[in-house]
Amino acid sequence: MRTLIAAAFACISAACVAPAFADDSTTDPMSPWFVRAGAAELQNSDGLKLTVAGQPVPGAALHYNHVYTGLAEVGYTFFPGLSGVLSVGWPPALSAYGSGSIAPYGKMLATTIGPSALTVQYQPFHDGFFRPYVGAGASYMIIFSTHDARGPERQAQQRPGA
Repeated sequence: MRTLIAAAFACISAACVAPAFADDSTTDPMSPWFVRAGAAELQNSDGLKLTVAGQPVPGAALHYNHVYTGLAEVGYTFFPGLSGVLSVGWPPALSAYGSGSIAPYGKMLATTIGPSALTVQYQPFHDGFFRPYVGAGASYMIIFSTHDARGPERQAQQRPGA
């Protein structure tokens, strides 16, 4: 179901962006600035180095579900085919689940993050609607909120005086 929702979101995003590409002829063709919008998938590493009382817990890992979000990009073209781009994503909710030896604990936390990246992109093909590119750069993730996955009844049991 999530894959279907993500595919629908990507198609709707592409449909919304298409008129912006069609309007490029009315803007200054010599302007090096550009704006793009679309959908992005955020991929998180499933690794974890967990220690208890200073000793490593063998086989402990975290698992994240696929996360999709809206993305906006502002870029500047330095040379034909070479651009600098700032990408900012809509803050998605992310959940981490225990995996490996800590799988029985299930959902560990939920957080809301703000993804961003500053990249350099090389675009070998300059004409047409479809323009693939290769990029490299730095990413920065802002954490807006974090909540542990304990239910309210377990939290009440753990509070002093409760």
